Amino acid sequence: MSEKLLRDHINMPDESPAKLTPLMHAIIRGNTIGVAFLLEHGAAIAYRPAGDTSLTGCHSRALFTAQSRYDQGYPNAGAILRLLSQAIFKESNRLLAER
Repeated sequence: MSEKLLRDHINMPDESPAKLTPLMHAIIRGNTIGVAFLLEHGAAIAYRPAGDTSLTGCHSRALFTAQSRYDQGYPNAGAILRLLSQAIFKESNRLLAER
C-alpha cells in the first residue's frame, strides 16, 4: 500500500451506522499489530466522523472498547490498552507543546 493511499484512508470510517474507523475495527478485533501499525502511520485516536456530536470522544470510545475487551479476557487487550495509552499521552504532550 502506498504511503499516500494509506494517509488518505487511515481514518476513513466504514459505512455502518457506528462509522467505525480502521483503528476501532482493529481494537474491537484485538489486532495488536493492526493497532500498532495504524497508530504508527497516523491514525487519529481523536477522530470523530462528520456529524458526530456526541460528548464521548473517540479517546473514550477507544479506551472503553479496549478496556471492555480486557475485562472479558480477550487476548491482546492489555497490549492494545498500553498502545492506546501511549498514543494518547504522546498526543496530549504534542497539544500542550503547541500552546
